[in-house]
Amino acid sequence: MTRLRVRLLLLLLVGGCGFEQAEDPVVGSRVAELEPHASAEGSLARLAKEYPGRILPLVRKHCLKCHSAEKKKGGLDLGRFGTVADVRSHTRTWQKVLRRLRDGEMPPRNSPQPTSADRKRLIEWSESYLLADARDRAGDPGLVLMRRLTKAEYNYSVRDLTRVDLRPAKRFLEDSVAGEGFANTGESLFMAPDLLPKYLDAARQVSAHAVLTPTGIRFSSSSDRHEWIAEAAQSIKDFYSRYTDRQGRLPLADYLKATLRYRDRDPAADLSVEEFAALQKPAAGRTLSPKYLRLLWESLNELQPVGEMAEVARQWRDTRTIVVKGAHDSATRIEEAGSSDPGDPKTFQHPPVPGAFGNPGPYGVRNVTGKDVDAGFIWNPGSRFVVDFGKAKQIRQVRLWSGYGGGSRGANMRVAFSNEPGGPFTVPEGGEFNYLTSSGGGVLENGEASPDFTGSYHYTFQPATARYWRIAMVGVTAGHMPRTTTIQFGPMPDVVAPGLLGTISSSQARLWKFNSQTNHLIGSVGLFGPHVIPLADKSGKPKWDSDTYSSFARLFPLAACFAPVIPVNTDVTVELFLREDEPLSRLVLDEKEHRQLDRLWDELHYLSREPVEVLYNTKEFIGFQPAVRIENTNKFAKRIPSLQAKAKAFEKSASAAEPGQLNAVIELATRAWRRSLSKVETDELRGLYQLLRRKQELSHDA
Repeated sequence: MTRLRVRLLLLLLVGGCGFEQAEDPVVGSRVAELEPHASAEGSLARLAKEYPGRILPLVRKHCLKCHSAEKKKGGLDLGRFGTVADVRSHTRTWQKVLRRLRDGEMPPRNSPQPTSADRKRLIEWSESYLLADARDRAGDPGLVLMRRLTKAEYNYSVRDLTRVDLRPAKRFLEDSVAGEGFANTGESLFMAPDLLPKYLDAARQVSAHAVLTPTGIRFSSSSDRHEWIAEAAQSIKDFYSRYTDRQGRLPLADYLKATLRYRDRDPAADLSVEEFAALQKPAAGRTLSPKYLRLLWESLNELQPVGEMAEVARQWRDTRTIVVKGAHDSATRIEEAGSSDPGDPKTFQHPPVPGAFGNPGPYGVRNVTGKDVDAGFIWNPGSRFVVDFGKAKQIRQVRLWSGYGGGSRGANMRVAFSNEPGGPFTVPEGGEFNYLTSSGGGVLENGEASPDFTGSYHYTFQPATARYWRIAMVGVTAGHMPRTTTIQFGPMPDVVAPGLLGTISSSQARLWKFNSQTNHLIGSVGLFGPHVIPLADKSGKPKWDSDTYSSFARLFPLAACFAPVIPVNTDVTVELFLREDEPLSRLVLDEKEHRQLDRLWDELHYLSREPVEVLYNTKEFIGFQPAVRIENTNKFAKRIPSLQAKAKAFEKSASAAEPGQLNAVIELATRAWRRSLSKVETDELRGLYQLLRRKQELSHDA
């Protein structure tokens, strides 16, 4: 079938991608636009004026006897050099003349000779002119053959134009090889007649992958319209997944962790909430929104929160957090561990340097559960570490992760600091403590108490700022010398205590629920698949509208969007897609992201013709309703006028998008030809478009 997009793209792909362009394949053309050499220009003009009066008479007097058009001795005709332009058009011939003048071969010895002054004049003028001409022609490659692209070049050009690896040249004939052994020389890349149908087929193939969008044109790896719709829907899902899980929920734990980290950050770290958000690395590869983090921070620090927010803010202020990632992350050097008894075979078993300061430790328990015990290195009286942070860091706490769950172990520990690598080291107030493990005394990463003697043990002391920090074991206080998997310095909180998240979750459960229905008709309830619906009080008013819940509900929606995009229904579906992302737009997205999301939805609606399809589906549904379901018939019939208005508005907007799509095709031509199109060329493309629509009655997207 003849298609408009094929005919337009033929011009682009055969003309633009099929050949290397030579602007003017004539000797003397300036392919490279170089600035002329000023002295060369002046010399050429001066030498051109000298030629008729001072040089041409000498040529006629001493040369034409042997080298005229009639005699052409040695195949050389100097009679044709009547003007300086003739000289410039045949500089290689004039180079031969100069060489023979220098060697004394012209005129022959048996012929009348020019005077020494005349010979000198001829030689000097020829040298000057040839040099000036060479300078003026700098960058000129001479004759440029019109050549097609190789198969590889054609495929790469199409890929660069469409951003899709379509490889339309795979059915082209193999490229021939020139005498030099290369397949990309102009002599070998001539245009064979049997290649033209291949170029036309390639253009049809590429055009079949062209996707018209509300704002222009893009290309897809598929030529199936249903695949284009699926790609558009997936783009929206991918967008949502930046910030939410599969149910559209925000990772509240990550955001709350970040607010607590920011609250307890190093005072020397002068960072805004937004700058701090950019440094965080939440789970599952999602992104923390600076906008939402700012809203959380301001709401949790509000002086007089009301309703449900009052309790959330109180618990947030009282939440104790567990340090997992501390200032030790920036350590640049860790001094080798030392011991007062290096001969002790149990001193630092499983050497912990430098991994002991990682997270988790090299022999530690990734999630301390008590199942994997007796891990880590063993302290010995006098064992010590010195950590170099590269610059002064304020430290006020240390955590030791116990790797032994079979019983109590204890030791006197000492923390000290210095600004010199070798000391002296100062012990801060509270820097000496008893590292004593006990059943249930350690804390797991989720904030719960350890079921045995493993887990982390947290010790605080008077804050101090220094570059070098040392921790050492002084002596055993209970049982055996302790095992440790990880040592952590620093003030940075990481894990939110479960109580705060539980409070938020229970409040959300009183306001919303996930709709798990899959057997009700869309339109009768309006929501399908795993979707959030508000819970109402006895009067039918949504609970989140009340003053008690309003500020909480606006800040902590159960879901920020309908992440599946496509509603699920096992009976019949009249809706193709469901857009519910007001909380995401309000809380999370900035203006640029909001516009991007709107564009993605516009493209999905455009490709699927969603308003038109929903109108059709609704009419079909009404027609199949049995008499006993008259209430459904009436309910859906009331929707017809509004659906018709939406379908009409869609058709109008689709027509309004046509000029932009045609402009996008012309812009594609500009990139294909690697230069701006002239007005004549642009008018020709637009004229072809109008001709095909008018004479062959093709639709815009045919």
